[in-house]
Amino acid sequence: VVLSVIGGILGLLVVYIGTFFAQGVFGMEIRLSLGNCVMGIVISAVIGVVSGLIPSYTASRLDPVEAIRTN
Repeated sequence: VVLSVIGGILGLLVVYIGTFFAQGVFGMEIRLSLGNCVMGIVISAVIGVVSGLIPSYTASRLDPVEAIRTN
């Protein structure tokens, strides 16, 4: 989850920098609201949880001896 949230924050920084570029090139006003930033971080955290739960659930259903043999 921590890596996903860090990735989400870095993604928001890239978008924030991109807004300055878009404002300069296209001359339009772009704003990032706090709600959109929070939603982006929450979605990143949910993706981190899901991507951690699916492999752990799959591994928990394996026989330990077979799991060791397959790796």
